[in-house]
Amino acid sequence: AQIMFDQFVSSGESKWLRKVEIFNNIIEKLDGYVLLADIDELQIWPAEPKDLVTKYGDVIGGELQDRFAENKLPKQVENTPSIFKQFPHKSNYIKEQLNQYTHKPCVFHSSYRLENSHDLLLCCEPVKYFVYLNIAHFPWNLKREEKAKQRIEAHKKDGGNYRESELILKLLYNGE
Repeated sequence: AQIMFDQFVSSGESKWLRKVEIFNNIIEKLDGYVLLADIDELQIWPAEPKDLVTKYGDVIGGELQDRFAENKLPKQVENTPSIFKQFPHKSNYIKEQLNQYTHKPCVFHSSYRLENSHDLLLCCEPVKYFVYLNIAHFPWNLKREEKAKQRIEAHKKDGGNYRESELILKLLYNGE
């Protein structure tokens, strides 16, 4: 089996469409399966990915669940204790407060394409998939404030919607 690692680092500007385009360009060159994860996600696999694909089909989806440190305040990620002990509180903040999608394709065959970070296309048609995995989501660290401020500035320049980033800053400063 061949494993290829690739990364996309955004500059803080509104570039999610470009990110999807880059990922799809990589995916179309592959023959096999794609495992997709962001740096702030930890997918919790109850079995080997290949066993789940054999059992459930060409797409294995997951559901994001935010993890917060004490008092919902951002903190520096340390080597110890485990990340789950550093961020012990579970929340559906991104779904309930930011109204964002929490489903995500984790493994899928390379015949699929990303429509966005959460949805797939097959032959240009939307694909519904089942969620089999829990994904621990750790975005609430000290880097989140800087990222939110960069996004606000970028969206102000390009006329985009920066409400989400403002809500994130409110959470970081007020612990709401």
